[in-house]
Amino acid sequence: MQTHDLVQGSQEWHDHRAKYDNASDLPAAAGVSKYKTRDELMTEYKTGITQEVSASLQVRFDNGHRFEALARPLAEAIVGKALYPVIGTQGSLSSSFDGLDIMDEVNWEHKTLNDSIRACETADDLDEMYKLQMDQQMLLSGAEKTLFSATKWDDNGNLIEEKHLWYTTTPERMQRVKDIWAQLHLDLKTFVPTVKVEPPKAQVVLELPALYIQARGEITTNNMQEYGEALAKRLEEVRSIALITDQDFANAKQGAKLLRENIKQAQNAKEAMLSETATVGEAARMIDAWCEDMRLTALQLEKDVEREDKLKKIAMINDAQGSFTSLTNSLDDKVKPIRLNIAMPNFADAIKGKSKFSSMQEAINALLSIETMNAKSLANAIMDKQAYLKEMADGYEFLFSDLQQIIFKAQDDFQLLVTSRISKHVADEAEKLKAIKEQAEADARAKIEAEAKAKEAAEIKARQELEAQIIAEAKNDDGAVVDATFNESDFNNVFEVKEQPAVQVGSVRPTAQSIINLLAKTYNVDTATANRWLAQSFGELKAA
Repeated sequence: MQTHDLVQGSQEWHDHRAKYDNASDLPAAAGVSKYKTRDELMTEYKTGITQEVSASLQVRFDNGHRFEALARPLAEAIVGKALYPVIGTQGSLSSSFDGLDIMDEVNWEHKTLNDSIRACETADDLDEMYKLQMDQQMLLSGAEKTLFSATKWDDNGNLIEEKHLWYTTTPERMQRVKDIWAQLHLDLKTFVPTVKVEPPKAQVVLELPALYIQARGEITTNNMQEYGEALAKRLEEVRSIALITDQDFANAKQGAKLLRENIKQAQNAKEAMLSETATVGEAARMIDAWCEDMRLTALQLEKDVEREDKLKKIAMINDAQGSFTSLTNSLDDKVKPIRLNIAMPNFADAIKGKSKFSSMQEAINALLSIETMNAKSLANAIMDKQAYLKEMADGYEFLFSDLQQIIFKAQDDFQLLVTSRISKHVADEAEKLKAIKEQAEADARAKIEAEAKAKEAAEIKARQELEAQIIAEAKNDDGAVVDATFNESDFNNVFEVKEQPAVQVGSVRPTAQSIINLLAKTYNVDTATANRWLAQSFGELKAA
């Protein structure tokens, strides 16, 4: 932030303000100021002509500056630091700070205490126009927080009442400051200043001749013919009023009012006449007819005013709604397939309590501009999130089928949700792959075990078949089965082993099973095969 050494209220200060978007004007730019309308601010920008300060307004300004100076020690005691008035700028933005500490960490804003501020319990309760001004101050200075003070003092400098609230802003609110000024400058390109005029005064003239009727048993003198002709002419003029401008409506309302007043005057003349004579029925009927004609005309005028007033309001609202609908449709096209679902601004509320159509149109224009800015800001935020999603979630789009709902979250929350979902999905997929791998390994082990069991079963079966074959081959001539098992008895019989004298330890003859095992190991066959070989060999020896 760049600081400027200017005296507040000086011509140099006013010249400086004319070059920048000032924090004190931000509420008017947003259409929420109680002291200046948005159109009035835009007129100042367009023409360079600022509002003249009236005597009463100058008194309010002077008191505000006096209260600010008196309240500064109170604020410094709360902050614990000295606070210096500063005029600072950054880019096109400017602010006159009531007080900043030397490190620009704490901002101080002072206002004259009023009922609105008095009712606030926290800074969040403050009127939006106060918060917007502090938002721009903190955007410029980088201050972390603002002490909002409101005080009231008597003429002798004695404190009557004080209120102090701490206010902090957000990145979203500071962005809104930029958006408000951007929208104002966009609207200024097509804005045509209007000249403020006094409320129109009725121009309807219903000056009828004073109706007089003199009678003594019968009417002697009167101006009824003259009155009737004048009335007919005036009624024709009133009925021809076209309700278009504020002036037309003022004329019609005044015309209806004057007609009702003339009805009373005519009725008074009738009563005066009737009090003088009872033989004036024709005159009385004529007066009654005139009164009824005026009554019906007045009634029609009132109905026309009410109808056209409503139609004119509806037309203004419809035009604004049409413009806003066109805007939101174009924004929806930009963020497809997301639907912004932006609610229509309540233009009817904006014109409540306003009697002039020019004031109504001004209020509608201000609301339309602000809501246009809000809609564009929302669309830009959505597009930023869409861009982030495209970058971060390429290939993971299926994780965000609920994008229509989640994309309206705050930017930080949305980004956290995106990264969390992707991380969880990646972790889940890794877990699935791990489970698949473990299952594949388990299946492979099971297959190996099954194959080993199958091989073992096959070997057992083959051995059993072989043993059966050996038995079959070992049958004698008469069909008796010869025991194919090679045992000690067979061994002794074949080799005619005889008793020998005791031998030295170490020359003990091996058993038949040992010989079978040795044969199987030597030729790398199973014991069944070795047993069969020996049986066949011994069978041949016996035969020999």
